[in-house]
Amino acid sequence: LGLLKLAFNDSFQWAINHVTFALIVAYAANHAERMIRDTSDLVTNFYQNIMPYGENALENQRHVRISSSGNTNSLQAQKLARVQQIQQKVKEEREAKKSQFDSRHYYIIDTVADSLGLEQAEAVEFILDGVQIEAFTKFFEPYGSAKLMFFFQEEISTDMDLKRQSSMKPALKQYRKRLFITDGTDAPLRGQCLFFVRINIEKAIVQDNIQEMISFHILDPRESGLLTSIEQMMTTIFLPVLSTMDKGWGELQGTSGREVRGTFVNNIESFIAVLRSAQSSLEDSMSLAECKAYDLSILKTPNDFIAVANSSESMEKIEGCIAEWIKQISQVLAESEQMRREDDNVGPRAELEYWKKRMAKFNFLVDQLKSKQVRTVLCCLQAAKSKTVQTWLNLDRKITNLANEAKDNVKYLYTLEKFCDPLYNSDPVSMVDAIPGLINSIRMIHSISQFYNTSERMTALFSKVTNQMITACKSYITCNGVETIWSQDREELLEKLRVSIKLNKEYQLSFQLAKQRLERTPDERQFDFSEMYVFGKFDSFVKRLDKIMEMFTMMEIYSHLKEAPIEGMETFSNKYLTIVTSMKNVKYDFLDSRRIDFDNDFEDFQRKIGLLQDDIKKYMDSIFDKVPNIMASIKLAQKFERLRLPKLAMKDVYERLLHQYGREIEHTAKLYQRHKSGPTITNNFPPVAGKIMWSRQLFHRIQEPMDFFQENQSALLETADAKKVIRNYNKLAKVLMEYELLYHNSWTKQIDLVKSGLSATLLVKHPDTQELYVNFDPDIFTLIRESECMIKLNLAVPGPAQSLLRKRNHFNDIYTKLECLLADNRSLRASIPNIMRPLFVPHLMRIDKAMEPGLIKLTWTSINIEDYYKSVKEVLDDIKLLINRCQDLMTHRIEGVLNEMTSISLLELPEDEAWTVDHFLSRTKYLAARGAHILQLKSRLVEEACHELISMIMTYDDPHLLEIEEEEEDEEYELGALTDEMLLQHYVRKHSLFVGEFSNLDDEEGMEEKPQTADRKRQSKILKKKIELKQQLEDEAYELLNHLEHRNIDALVRLTRMSLDQLKKRIATSSIYSERSYDVKPFFRADITLCIPKIIMVPSLDEIQQSVNNCIKCVLSVSKGISQWSKERKSQKQQEQERIQSVLGKSDVSESAEETKVRLERRTSLSSVMSEKSVETLIFNKRIEIEGQQVHIMAATKNYFKNVAEQNKEIIKLLTHLNSSINSNKKEVLSSMDYFNVYKHLWHEERENVIIEFERRKPTLQDFISKIVYYRSLEEEIDEVDEFFPSGPVALYTEKMKLALKQETKNWMLDFSRFCNKKYKADMDEIFFFIEDQNKKLSRDIKDLDDIRTAMDSLADIRENEIRLDMKLGPVEECYAMLSKYDLPVSKEELERIDTLRYSWDLLRQSAYAKQCYLTDIQPRFKGSLLDRVEQFNEDTALFYEDYDKKGPLADDLKSDPRSASDALLIFQNRFDALKRSYETYTRGEQLFGLPQTEYPRLMAIEKEIRLLSRLYGLYNSVMDSIDGYKDILWVEVDIEKINTELTEFQNRCRKLPKGLKDYAAFNELKRKIDGFTDMCPLLEMMANKAMKPRHWERISKLVGKELDIESDQFSMKNILECDLHKFKEDIEV
Repeated sequence: LGLLKLAFNDSFQWAINHVTFALIVAYAANHAERMIRDTSDLVTNFYQNIMPYGENALENQRHVRISSSGNTNSLQAQKLARVQQIQQKVKEEREAKKSQFDSRHYYIIDTVADSLGLEQAEAVEFILDGVQIEAFTKFFEPYGSAKLMFFFQEEISTDMDLKRQSSMKPALKQYRKRLFITDGTDAPLRGQCLFFVRINIEKAIVQDNIQEMISFHILDPRESGLLTSIEQMMTTIFLPVLSTMDKGWGELQGTSGREVRGTFVNNIESFIAVLRSAQSSLEDSMSLAECKAYDLSILKTPNDFIAVANSSESMEKIEGCIAEWIKQISQVLAESEQMRREDDNVGPRAELEYWKKRMAKFNFLVDQLKSKQVRTVLCCLQAAKSKTVQTWLNLDRKITNLANEAKDNVKYLYTLEKFCDPLYNSDPVSMVDAIPGLINSIRMIHSISQFYNTSERMTALFSKVTNQMITACKSYITCNGVETIWSQDREELLEKLRVSIKLNKEYQLSFQLAKQRLERTPDERQFDFSEMYVFGKFDSFVKRLDKIMEMFTMMEIYSHLKEAPIEGMETFSNKYLTIVTSMKNVKYDFLDSRRIDFDNDFEDFQRKIGLLQDDIKKYMDSIFDKVPNIMASIKLAQKFERLRLPKLAMKDVYERLLHQYGREIEHTAKLYQRHKSGPTITNNFPPVAGKIMWSRQLFHRIQEPMDFFQENQSALLETADAKKVIRNYNKLAKVLMEYELLYHNSWTKQIDLVKSGLSATLLVKHPDTQELYVNFDPDIFTLIRESECMIKLNLAVPGPAQSLLRKRNHFNDIYTKLECLLADNRSLRASIPNIMRPLFVPHLMRIDKAMEPGLIKLTWTSINIEDYYKSVKEVLDDIKLLINRCQDLMTHRIEGVLNEMTSISLLELPEDEAWTVDHFLSRTKYLAARGAHILQLKSRLVEEACHELISMIMTYDDPHLLEIEEEEEDEEYELGALTDEMLLQHYVRKHSLFVGEFSNLDDEEGMEEKPQTADRKRQSKILKKKIELKQQLEDEAYELLNHLEHRNIDALVRLTRMSLDQLKKRIATSSIYSERSYDVKPFFRADITLCIPKIIMVPSLDEIQQSVNNCIKCVLSVSKGISQWSKERKSQKQQEQERIQSVLGKSDVSESAEETKVRLERRTSLSSVMSEKSVETLIFNKRIEIEGQQVHIMAATKNYFKNVAEQNKEIIKLLTHLNSSINSNKKEVLSSMDYFNVYKHLWHEERENVIIEFERRKPTLQDFISKIVYYRSLEEEIDEVDEFFPSGPVALYTEKMKLALKQETKNWMLDFSRFCNKKYKADMDEIFFFIEDQNKKLSRDIKDLDDIRTAMDSLADIRENEIRLDMKLGPVEECYAMLSKYDLPVSKEELERIDTLRYSWDLLRQSAYAKQCYLTDIQPRFKGSLLDRVEQFNEDTALFYEDYDKKGPLADDLKSDPRSASDALLIFQNRFDALKRSYETYTRGEQLFGLPQTEYPRLMAIEKEIRLLSRLYGLYNSVMDSIDGYKDILWVEVDIEKINTELTEFQNRCRKLPKGLKDYAAFNELKRKIDGFTDMCPLLEMMANKAMKPRHWERISKLVGKELDIESDQFSMKNILECDLHKFKEDIEV
């Protein structure tokens, strides 16, 4: 171990420490019997010489006064003073030691105490004895002690109870359990050993690393013995860890330290084997029976032997003793001669262990045969010339010979140990080198051994060597039992199997070499052993390995089936896996050569593999019939060939495929003849190229197999059948080539004909549908595609075709652009809204005119196609832009604003809590006025947008359409009465817009030259058509304006109906509201008020109904503030002038008209994207701020009130329903108010009369408490009354009613408390008077007999009144405690007096007790009084036992009520404390007079129960008080971290409670309370985060259904906890 310590670093130090400790314990165990028990240690001396005086100082002092006088009193006083000094010094020393403890000490002490079931205080008291604390210091410091060991066992101690009987007598000794620190050598281990071991001694142990730096273990040899305990600990803990540890070896971590690590582990295994062997030897040893029939110790001289020999009686006893010995020894000899029973796989170490045990057994017998007892018996028998002597001597010789034989065999077998170590510690690879040395060593034993060189023993030794080799091979193959043959890599496993087989060969070879060397030296003992017996097992094992290798070889061949890319092979792969799985699932060990089950399973495996191979062959033969073509068959054959499976006959397969190929050629020829005129063309191929491609595919179909046979099966083509196939192949190939040339030549002749299609126009119109289409000949694209395919097929393409091919992208581009133009035209026409379509007729005419050249002039060879495309595209884009602008204006400025109008809020309804009717009415008036103003603005915006839309559509870019629009409106022509010529002259004179259209008008001369008459008529017709078109467009514009105005009215009607319907649903939903459905709150708020003697509601139902009706009128009057639209269509100039005028008339006087115009233009440009808020900001807020003043609806002269309120049937129906919606709930309101009639007695009864009647019945304190508790519970019950009662849409709030009722209950409690205070104040005065009187009597000095009698009378008076006053004292205290508990008025003077009442009474009793003790010293007859008091105490304890069983904290009716049980515990704790004091007093009295002490075992048991229950209920009360205290913490002062800390401490204390307390209801409720609040702490922590915003609190308030006024100064944790957040935990966390 010393060398290993130097080699290993810190990370491995812990293993050395553990093993070192085990060796120390073993050493201590070996020397345990020789250690002397110290029966007077320091603790015993302390308790014997000091504690009696410390505990019984007062009694000893009194005893001294009674027993001694004069000098004796002085000496005793000095002795007592010295004892007190020593006691104080010891106490100070223990406190000083305890002050050195820190968290490290308590961590170790708590661990030890918990393991032993001790309290921490008990363990600390044990540790404080002596200098044990220094062991902690050495253990914690760097380079200190590596271990800290505790013994917990019985030690000699002093019985304190016996010492109390007489302090002058020597203390009696007895055994008691004691905990102390030891190093394992100063005391034998007879109990439990608990030890801590350091992992690294170089680092100091501090608070932060103590858990990582030490490990804790327990050694308990009480049942199985010390050696067995150490062996089990090493076997189950240390050895598995060291054997499997991969890291932490320090410098020995790599491969270089593997040998040292292995040696270290082997040494530990050897040490464990030594422990196991030693224990077994101790168990197998036989001791001669002790001679109990005759005392042999008196026989010392030969004369004594002769005297015994002459006594027949004595000899009979001695012969009986030796007969028993002979029987024992004969039994041992018989057992030694029996055949050895060993396992079949034991190794050579077992042989050594056997002879070592045998040597120990017989050596032990030899030692006993030489003992004094045996020699004495033999001398007696020899003196008597007994025949038994010869029998004994024969047995002695046998025992001696057997001992010598075992010793000699052990000596020689020990020489084998170092040669046998490789068999146990090495693998078969390195084991080979050790075999020659091992066999030579066995050869030497065979040659020179005296006893062990027999053929049987040497053969057995060789067989054990063989067994160990087999075991080592198995361990090597299975990785020490961790792996199986199935879980390892196959190649590695096969290598291990080969190494094991090689080991057998080398083993037998070495044996044969040794045997041959012996044959060359005939004088030496020969190896005449049975080789079959020596090597037979190994040969069987090797045969098993051969079969396993063969099995894995077959598995390797067939394991590729699952990877084979052949359809249907999955079935065979699954069969193979099933076969392998069946082998894997067997339960026996494959390496066990004795199991013949493997042989049967291996034969079955071979049979199944053979069947699988046959099935694969059949499947391969059948699958070729299903393959559709020869090439697929060839590829399939190649796949089977790559599997390399045996017996597949692939040559026959290829011959079969050659015949199939011949049939394939014939089939291809028939296929050509049948389809050559119309073959199947490949997708995306043109006709000619497709036919050529078809012929090439047929050629490829026959060409590819021929190539394969030429490359891979050339020998097969030399057969006669193959030559026939080749002739058919050549014939068909020639025909296919001619077919290709024929179609290519015919295609080149058709190119010019197809090219003529390029002279057609670009577009064409369908005669029926008038739909436009692109006019492009599809044959041109076909020709281009043919040319492209011909090039890919490497065929010649003529020049014209190549020219078209080069222009392919040009034609595709033109074709695509034209298709896009037509698609845009169709989509543009479809995108025009139906209501605007008549106004877009001129614009559609413009599109038709732009597309006209493509129908008439342009062809596919024209050079200006791109210009045509751009011009049409430009027109389409212009019209599309116009349509988009119209759609945007319609969507955002008309439909969007109309939708916004329907979403304006005219009513606001309560959500979280009910509203007062005044608040609802004022809020509705405000919203109605604001809504009317906003609706008026939006209606004007929609009207302006409609006029703007019409003007936008009717503004045309074509001058032929614009000329009519620019006509002055003040000119009035009767166009219908004018002639065409006059009309034309007037129009041309006014505008000169048709100059470019008429060829006979000159630009320079103007109107001087007159047009021809025909031209004038044509122009006049055109003008009439334009005027008619203008009139038609005006009519359509008017229809569009009327349509949009109706939509405006519909928006107002829908808004009004939605508002009233919302009000109706809200009232109706509130009407079906139930007490337990808090999803919807009541609508209106009313208060229930106590107006003695009636209960009233404020406001009444009629007032609420009237307010609802007023709100409805406000909603309906909104439509009065919205003016009707103008019926006249306005141009853009008129709209702009009106807007300017409107703003100039109402804008700020400081703003100029130009500034207003600029501002309006900016608003107009942004109006399409402005929201409701923007409009209100620019217009509404500019005129008036509604929030700051009272507003009214300004009725317009012409408004929509009649359309909305008087002509809509749905709104009239809603009004009828709402006019009576509130009054219909009158019955529910009255029913809710009747709830408070149960408290009617609070204000109807006269308090004075009730109290007088109560006083007449002479009430007890419990009666007073019942009354106070009744009214307090009544107050709490009133507090628990719901905040409001839902009565339909009205919420009847109870706050005012509850305040009135609570005031009444307080008045009742005050009157009863005054009466109670008056009564028990008199009792308190009486007690104080008695105390003062008796104190005066007891304070008198005793000078004569009268003083003694006075004192005795006073004591008697106290005894007589003690019970009475005690009975009064409790109620008085309870009375004032009750008054304080319920905060009832009590004077400060009385509270101060009641605080000293119990103290004064106790002082009186103490004075009486002191006086009584004093009288005891001077009045011997006090002894009789003492006996009487002890008897009375017995009765008190019996009564206490009875009450404790019936009413105590463990009573059946209190188990489920922790609060009551806690109160009962407090009561009985007080009673027990009083009994305990009496018990101590009477015990001291009995000690004083030397009376037998009375035992009270039940009282002591109850003391233990109360101590345990005090821990439980003390923790219970602390937790409940703390959690209740959290509720009073203001939210702004909440410290979640502090609460978490306290809860964690409570949880730790709860977990440390004894197991016996965990079945109580208090523990379950305690744990539930702690866990529940702990689960809520994370949620409270998130809510207390500063990131919480008001919107978050609003969402939480809506979620929990309660208002959380976080801004309130009184907002506390209680408001949060009342919301039951755990029900909404997931929602709040989200």
